[in-house]
Formats: sequence, C-alpha cells, structure tokens
Amino acid sequence: MMYRATRLNHNFVQALNLIDVVFEGHSQEEKEVRTAWKVLLDHLNTDQEPSPARERTLDLTIKLLVQMGESLGYDFDEVHLKRQVYQPVGHSQIEEEQNEIRRLQLRLLKGQGRLPIAVFPDTFDPLALPLSEDDTES
Repeated sequence: MMYRATRLNHNFVQALNLIDVVFEGHSQEEKEVRTAWKVLLDHLNTDQEPSPARERTLDLTIKLLVQMGESLGYDFDEVHLKRQVYQPVGHSQIEEEQNEIRRLQLRLLKGQGRLPIAVFPDTFDPLALPLSEDDTES
C-alpha cells in the first residue's frame, strides 16, 4: 500500500515478490490475491510499452491491492487506491530525470553517443577565483 505510487521502488517490488509467501493459504480470498498477482505479473513480464501499458499496469496493481485488502479485512475500493495517494510531482520528475541520465550514460559507454566538450579562453578575473593552497600558506 505504502509504495503504490512509486512502483519502481525496491520495497514495492520486494513486497510484490512476497505475495506468494504471505498469501499462501487456501482460503478463497488468498486464492483471489494470488490470481490477481499472477495476472499482474504476466502483464509486467510481457507488456513493456510506455503509455497504455503504464495505465494497464496501474489498473492491474489496483485490482491486486483490492484483493489483498479484502483478504486482510480491509475495505478499499479501486478509486480510493488509485487516486487517494500523495506523490509529489517532484518525485516523478526526479525519477524521470534519473532514468534519462542512466539512458544517456549507457549510450555513451556503449559508444552510441557523443559528449560535447568546449574549450574556453582563460579570461577570468583572478580576484574572483578561489585561493589555491599556495596562496593560503603565505
């Protein structure tokens, strides 16, 4: 529940991977949780398209959480689970930027991109520069 808005969070992924252990009983509710988990897992492992798949992933995740909640005695509806969550816009931006930085770094490391470098003339005011170690000893 706590990480439903940050589905790339390692804690969320670990929690998903514990479902078969935590809901290993034979009650109808636990079977429904495992079934919802299997559907979501199948989707996660096969459908990796960016936009429509992201919404489908959210829908399947919410269905799984509803089943888990029912099994544990909670009464959350799908709209509550989908919309009643606080996730600052900045978190999404940071995650997107970090992913973009990783993608660009990998392109560079694989030799598939360039890193532009520019040389500037040394015309800086010496008084504006920080003191070097030599300057501090005198």
